[in-house]
Formats: sequence, structure tokens, C-alpha cells
Amino acid sequence: MKRTAHQKGTRAAGARKAKPERNAYRIGARAALVCAVTGALGAACFYLPQLAFLLWFIPVPALALLFAESENRGRAARRRSIKLAAAFTLPFFFCSYLVGFTIDVYFSRPVMLLLDLALILVASLLQAIPQIAALCIGSRIGLPAAIRALAAALLWTGAEWLTTVGPFAFPVRSLAVSQWAFPSLIKTSALFGGLFISFIIILFASLLALSLSLQIRGTGFLRTAGLRSEESAVQTAALQHNELSATTAGSHSAELPVNAASLSDEKSPVITTRSRSGDFLVNAMSKPGAAKRRAIVFLISAFIVFFANITAGALATRGFAGPGESDNTLRIAAVQHNQPTTDDDSSRFSNALSQSADILEANDVDLLALPESTAQFVRGNWAMQTQLSALARRYEVDILVGGANRITDESAEDSGTQTRSASDKDGAGGAGSGIVNLNKAMKNGVLLENAVHLFTPDGGLADYYYAKQQLVPFFENGSIQKFSFFAGDRRGVFKTENGRVGALVCFESILPQIVRDTVNAGAEVILVPSNDAYLGEEIRTMHISQSVFRAIETDRAVVQAATNGVTAAAYPDGTLVQLPMNTADALIADVPLVDHITPYVRFGNLWLIIAIAALLAGAGLGRFLRKSGE
Repeated sequence: MKRTAHQKGTRAAGARKAKPERNAYRIGARAALVCAVTGALGAACFYLPQLAFLLWFIPVPALALLFAESENRGRAARRRSIKLAAAFTLPFFFCSYLVGFTIDVYFSRPVMLLLDLALILVASLLQAIPQIAALCIGSRIGLPAAIRALAAALLWTGAEWLTTVGPFAFPVRSLAVSQWAFPSLIKTSALFGGLFISFIIILFASLLALSLSLQIRGTGFLRTAGLRSEESAVQTAALQHNELSATTAGSHSAELPVNAASLSDEKSPVITTRSRSGDFLVNAMSKPGAAKRRAIVFLISAFIVFFANITAGALATRGFAGPGESDNTLRIAAVQHNQPTTDDDSSRFSNALSQSADILEANDVDLLALPESTAQFVRGNWAMQTQLSALARRYEVDILVGGANRITDESAEDSGTQTRSASDKDGAGGAGSGIVNLNKAMKNGVLLENAVHLFTPDGGLADYYYAKQQLVPFFENGSIQKFSFFAGDRRGVFKTENGRVGALVCFESILPQIVRDTVNAGAEVILVPSNDAYLGEEIRTMHISQSVFRAIETDRAVVQAATNGVTAAAYPDGTLVQLPMNTADALIADVPLVDHITPYVRFGNLWLIIAIAALLAGAGLGRFLRKSGE
């Protein structure tokens, strides 16, 4: 059967239209690859601190693709936005956890490798999913482009805030944390907290991305990546319409259409229906220089934001003390006894006691800080108390020491665990006399408190002690082993002759709210007994890097005494002084005592709540006005 000229022309036009659809999946994978590579490179910044400033620029290509895609409307465009956001965030979090997230406790090596991988996958998904939603909603919200950059930054920051609250709080992969080696970039933490640095990073990158997306729109780049702006879609559809008209009517004089919706197909995986910029083609044709001018405005705005952050931080932290810059100081000896986790409690205590005596003999200090898990069950052990009291009295020094408390007898009796008191004849008087081994207590279901205790210069054991408020997810709540820690509900502030010392336990230093509450309760310096011996060196570094933010946020020195490292002192000006890991040593630090309250300590993350509320209200109002206008 012979085909007419009309049928031939229609078929040819259909073939030309089908080609992008046939290649959509293959070409779209290139855009996903760009996003995945930028995500993996961003993750590397957590482990290369001297190159971490590149994280301000690394997300730009992925965000540019996301903002370019956000110009398109329809269900297919929304799906593509989700895929682009996922292609960036999933590799970012997975790779950032993969290198450093290693745990070595209780299990054989193969089991631990499987457990590490499972925890990495779970942590990556839990953190990536809210961020995917934040990027998609922020980039596609029905507001002008500049406001969408602000929205993406605010919603990303809000998603990071979610990781700092609740029983599963574990904010170790905040964008801000990667910048700890550049104090000048993070000093606005004193005004708005560490989350503000993450906000500034995404806002800066989003403004650069908007500038880039305007430059690449209408070029072959988006088409190569499998994404086309509405302008490109309209031009393609217009060309096809004119060619089809010429074939059917023998004329090439068909007028160029001015409405994208009349030409594009909502079901197409490439061409979508509506542009949030109005009649994109008419704008592009009538104002050819407008896109370039807007791109320059976005570029300049990005660097204004960058330098405004540095200037505001410098002004906010004037007078924040570094090493040797304060007249009112407390001299602390933070002990790193470097005892393996396989050592039993009695030998760990005995070695730490001997090392402490040598340190105090050689140094005149006001306070001795011993790591977490050094003096287990000290309140039920007269022999241990006697030795620590004698040390404090001999050198006239306050001693803060970490050690678990056994707070109930019922679970131990039910499981058959036999605990010993100081009056037991067996072994009385020895260094480990009366000590209940922590691992044994854990495995037999004893209810514990992870606590910090104070011995005073007169040899007394203070009645008040601090119990850890935020337990490590899964590890300290009985999910992995048959034990459970009981969370405390009091702030840890010890009043000593030399000042008010705030105490946290281990990973609590990564939670800004607990540190804020401790400072508001009167702490003039923060002490963190820690035990990171079961973690890899990379995540130990990430742990101590958070102390830099806590010091700037609160204008308080933060001193960490860790079993195997990192033992360090973070000063309010952002300086970090630390010992090498896996060595037996002590850090002697003269740290400032401060009673000043920073804006962040006073107001916390109130700025973020107000900003997100205003954003959502503006988006809702804009939607209402658009519907009313229709």
C-alpha cells in the first residue's frame, strides 16, 4: 500500500520525536553519574581536612542540574529531581561513613565487618532520605529562583537538625563538621550554631549552581546529560511543529508557538509541560542577555554570602581566647592512658593510677581528668575510692574520673551475678579489690549509669555525680548486648575551688543542645571523659573536631580526655591542641574560665525555626495568590 506524502512526513516527524525518548534512560544516567561523583568527592572532604574548603564548591554541578531540572513541571520532572537528589546524597553519606565508621567490640572480625556494613547502610539511608526531600522541595518550591536557593539551604539544614535530636541522635556527618580546620569560616557558630555553617555552605553552592544553570541552559550540556530546560524543549517542539506544517501544507511559514504547554507532552520523559519562568521562549528571544545578567547577579551574591559569613564571625568572636590569651585560667592535665579495650577493669585502673601519680609529680595542675571507664563502679568500691582520695589529697588537686555506676541489684540477682563490696576478704586492699568487671556486668543484664565523679583536694568524693544523658544508639541501650544504661536527667556542673567545670561523657560533645544546657547551668569550662578505643582513627578525629564547634558556639574551652585518643583541648578561638593517638601521655592545658553567654547559647536554633516558618508561610501565600488569580 502506497503511503501519502502526509503519512511519510508524519512518520518522519514521529521518528525524530522518538529518538530522545529512546535514549532518555541512557543519557539520564550521565546526569546521575555527575551527581554521584560530586557526592563521593564531597565525602572525601571529611577525611582530608586541609582540602575541606572544596566542599563549598563540590556540590555545585549536582545542584546546577537539580535547579535546571526544577524549571520543568509535571510528574516526570519531579521523579527526575528525586533521582538527581538521591544520586548526590546517597553516595555522599555512604562514602563518608564507609571510610571511618568502624567498630571493634565483642564480636569476631567477620561478624564485625557485617555489622559495620549494616550500620553504614542504615546510617546512610536515615540521613540521606530527609536530605533528598529537602533538596527536591527546596529546588522545586513555587518561589523565585533566589528564594529557592535559600529554601534548599534552609531545608537541608533542617534535615541536619533532625540528626541532633531524639534517642537516635548521631550528627557526625553535618557539612559544617568538615570545616573544623578553618576556624575563620566557622566563627559565626557563636551567633547561630554549627548548623548555620551547613546552611551557608548550601546557600553559597546553590547560588553558584543557579548561575551555572543559567549559563548551561539552551546549550548541548543539558541535552547530553538527559535533561533539557523548558527553553530547549520549546525550541525543539517548535522546530518539529514547523517541519510538520511544512510537510503537510507545503509551507515553512508557520508561526513559532509561544506557549510551551501547547506543544509539549506531559507523558514524555524529556519534554515537560509548564515553566515556572512563564513563557520561556519569548523571554529568551526578546531578552537574549537577561540570563547572562542574572547569572552574574547570582555569582556575585554567592561571594557576598561567603565573605559576609567570615566578617560576621570575626566580629562575633572578638575577645574569644586562644592558648595563653586569658588571665583567668584553669590548668588541666588530661590523661590518655592508652589501655586496650581487652584489658580488664582492675588493670586499667591500676595503670591509670600509676600514670596519674607520675603526671602530678611532674606538673602543678588544678584538675586531673581521667577518661571514661577508668574507675568502674567506684562508688561501691572502698579500695578504689581510698586510692583516688589519697592521690587528690597528696597533690591538692581536683580529680574528675569516668566510671560506670551499678544502680540496681535486682537484675544482677536474677541473672546470678555476684558482686563484691569493699568489705570482702578476698582480695581486699589490692588495686582492683571489689571491682565488678564492666563487661561481665553488661553481659549479665545489670542496669548501669555511665558517670563522671569528682574527688576534691581534701580527699572527699562529692555526693553529686553526672550521669550521661544521651546514650549511644543501639550500643548502650541493650540492642546489641544484654545490658542497658540508664540515662541521666541532670546537667553536669561541678563547683570546684578553681571554677565551675561542666562535664559530658564521650559522644555527648557532638550534641550542641546538651553543651548549651550545660553552659546555661553555669559551666565555665567543658570536660569530656571519653572512650573511643573501639572506633577507627578517622571517626575519632571527627569526634574531636566537633569540640571545635562547641568551643566557638559557647565561648568555652572543651577538653577531652580519651583512653587511646584523641585527647585534646579546643579553645574558643577555634584552636585545637591535641596528643597523638595510641600513645600514653597527658595534655597539660591552661584553659580560660569564661562566664560570658553567646547569642547561640542564649537562643539556640531559633533562627532556623523562624526562617523555615517564614519560608513555608511565603510558599503557602504564593500558592494561594496564584490560585486566586486563576
